[in-house]
Amino acid sequence: MFVQVQLDPDAVEKLVVNAADFEYALENDIKPAFGRSDESLEKFLRRGMVVWGKEVTRILEEGARLVEETVNPDAGGFVTAVLAGAPRTGKSFLAAEIARSSDFPLIKVISPGDMVGFSESAKCQLLRKAFTDAFRSKLSVLLIDNIERLLDYSPVGPRFSNLVLQALLVMLNEPPPPVCHSAILHNF
Repeated sequence: MFVQVQLDPDAVEKLVVNAADFEYALENDIKPAFGRSDESLEKFLRRGMVVWGKEVTRILEEGARLVEETVNPDAGGFVTAVLAGAPRTGKSFLAAEIARSSDFPLIKVISPGDMVGFSESAKCQLLRKAFTDAFRSKLSVLLIDNIERLLDYSPVGPRFSNLVLQALLVMLNEPPPPVCHSAILHNF
């Protein structure tokens, strides 16, 4: 089946893009480079939360205290926290809940699942970009999920990516600019 289409040679001159087109694109097509990563957080938060004990409440309260410390100008503005525990116990959920409840304008999730197939150098570049973006915002949270997988850790040996580990250690110890307040949440 052959269909012939007639093109108007003056169509380019007749094309008009107006403000409504830009508004539509902003709402539906464009994701900001800086801002909350609500879709990334939702993958951790979609099942809801059951506060099954005082320990969960204590962790959430400590997270809220760390968020307040991040905002406090006298505290230096840079806070890191590690949630460690057995696999599949809700550490990522708790970190995501703390990040979401912070109401910071920039929340970025760094997950090994987003780096499948990346070389060590590419992982380091992505980490550097995430930290640079966080330091450009006045208030930010970086949630680094599953560091063991990010480092390609294997208990047999033990083996891990020293390049990614060193990059992460340097960035975690690098102080942010004076106007920046950042919280870094990571879990093992």
